[in-house]
Amino acid sequence: MKTKQSIRKRAIISLIILAISPLVMLGAVLTWQIFYLQRTQAIAFQEEISRRTLNSIATVMDEIRNDIAMAARMSHLMQLSQERKYHILSKLRAHKSRQHREILNEITLADSRGREIVRVSRTSIIPRSSLRDISALDEFAVPASSGEVFYSPVSVNRQSGEPYMLMSIPMKDIRSGTVEGVIIANIRMNFIWDLIAGLSIGRAGFAYILDQDDRVIAHPSPSAVLKGTRFKRPDAPGIGMGLHGTRSVIAGKQLKLGDQSLFIVTELPVSEALQYTYKSLFAVMFFLLLTLGGAIALGLVMFRQIIRPIESLSATARAISSGDLFRHTDVSGNDEIGTLSESFNSMTSRLAKTIESLKSEISERTKAEAALAESHERLLLVLDSLDAIVYVADMGTHEILFINRFTMDIFGDINGKVCWQSLQTDQQGPCGFCTNDKLLTPDGTPGEIYKWEFRNTVNDRWYYIHDRAIYWVNGRLARLEIAFDITKRKKMEQHIKASLREKEVLLKEIHHRVKNNMQVISSLLNLQSDYIKDDQYQIMFNESRNRINSMALVHEMLYKSSDLANIDFRGYVESLTKSLFTFYGIHAGTISPELHIEDTMISIETAIPCGLIINELVSNSLKYAFPDKRKGTLRITFLKTLSGGDTSYTLIVSDNGTGLPEGLDIRKTPTLGLQLVTNLAEHQLQGNIKFGNSQGTEFIITFGELMYKRRI
Repeated sequence: MKTKQSIRKRAIISLIILAISPLVMLGAVLTWQIFYLQRTQAIAFQEEISRRTLNSIATVMDEIRNDIAMAARMSHLMQLSQERKYHILSKLRAHKSRQHREILNEITLADSRGREIVRVSRTSIIPRSSLRDISALDEFAVPASSGEVFYSPVSVNRQSGEPYMLMSIPMKDIRSGTVEGVIIANIRMNFIWDLIAGLSIGRAGFAYILDQDDRVIAHPSPSAVLKGTRFKRPDAPGIGMGLHGTRSVIAGKQLKLGDQSLFIVTELPVSEALQYTYKSLFAVMFFLLLTLGGAIALGLVMFRQIIRPIESLSATARAISSGDLFRHTDVSGNDEIGTLSESFNSMTSRLAKTIESLKSEISERTKAEAALAESHERLLLVLDSLDAIVYVADMGTHEILFINRFTMDIFGDINGKVCWQSLQTDQQGPCGFCTNDKLLTPDGTPGEIYKWEFRNTVNDRWYYIHDRAIYWVNGRLARLEIAFDITKRKKMEQHIKASLREKEVLLKEIHHRVKNNMQVISSLLNLQSDYIKDDQYQIMFNESRNRINSMALVHEMLYKSSDLANIDFRGYVESLTKSLFTFYGIHAGTISPELHIEDTMISIETAIPCGLIINELVSNSLKYAFPDKRKGTLRITFLKTLSGGDTSYTLIVSDNGTGLPEGLDIRKTPTLGLQLVTNLAEHQLQGNIKFGNSQGTEFIITFGELMYKRRI
């Protein structure tokens, strides 16, 4: 049945092709001609509408320009009084379109130096105090220098969303030709909306106008303008996606206004523009289906008698394929099919004898060799496709047993040679870095894969290597090595390491220099304080010097630390406290410092404000908490807390001294030290500060980990 269906199908298809090909070709030609004619007519019609519309716009713009220029020239505007100038400009501002729409928003008269003389607005009265100097604006500078009419790009009124354009007309002295002034008209472009709304382009077609920035400034629906719609205008008329996503025939024209351009675009949906093309296509399809049905029916009738004899041959072939080699066909005749039947019977007889003969000659060895050859070819194909060095070497003799094509391209044909002589240079024996002893288990059998990196001495390239022990085809142990070229990665790693070392040295040098600079400032303050006789200013200089020393100590610790981003806060506080005790001359046995600080590393951004806070609070305690050389204790506690993945810190500075005055508000104190503590705690550290005054003085400051952008 398959033969019958195949022959019948091919015959009928051939007949169908012969029958309908001329019709298809004729229909295609006619459809294309109708399509081309309709598209050309639609484009020509739309371009004519565009041209007329642009002419109307140009006429309105020319009328505005001519009216303004004529009024200025006839009235000698620059020589008139302020009141007459205002009267004439008011009349010009009231210019209306044919649809009785006011066209001008504003009209301005400027003198030759760019100073506004009169400005008349459609919406408000402009007092003389609001007149401006516009000499630097293009709408004045261009016509004043060139003497030509200037048109600005189309802009949008921020309040109403309506588009507008500025037209600047120079007023020249008739005798000297110099520019006496410039009239600037603010033209409302919505007068174009009436022209667009009145256009008729088929049933569903419409037109719109774009400025130089492809922004819609006129459309039958004003909302499209007020929304700031944009549309990439077509380079040439034709069929494409329209403004609202409809496939349309699109055409357009350009209007030049000085250096500016307006573009009118017309759209007509393809379904309307090419309606006759679709009708022609439907007619061709109808006749095509009618011809197809006739061809199929004729084919069935014509080929029925040819198919029946072939069915008999097909049945005989199926029987032979199922193993009945002695089956013969009973088709007879003097035509080609009869001759084919006789040849078929003779062929089956010889085929049966040949198959029996071949069965006795085929052996298992032949099958195995064929399978082995096929497997070998597949393996070679895979290995030769790898961009990696692949070779196999005997683990005892180091003889190379196999290489892939990639290896041969690098080292040449080294099959049968010794690996340490072919793959390396200057080797007097097996390589000292050979991995053979790493690939076997203690009992001498193949173990796991060994991965390592090596720089080859032949081509000076770095490789990432996978080695593994395997049993070769003859049973001997061999090393399979696959090496991937990583030279580029190695060079990049070396470059990154060198860059990091250079940056670390640079950062240390920066911290060292910052520390030195702060020490210079501290020394200068110390020298300057020797000339100060007032004790109050002497104390202020000393406090400033201590604050600078607390910040310099941070940079000194960073310079000496291996971590350039964080410092050991415990060591920092110990050094800072010791420095303050020494500065204020506190001896052992009077005030005892107690430090309860967890071993933690904090960033420089957190360490500096914390150090300044500790400096202020410890200084206050040492100066005021223990009068008359009273003994006492000064405690500094620093705790780190982890909660839900967030880090927070608690800093406590307390003493058992006399305490601060009752009712003291630390946020309103006149002293700079407590103001600095409050600002650093609440603003820079973004934390909270609590103050206790029951048994001495206690400041508790809690804050979170400061998150700064990573520096590069």
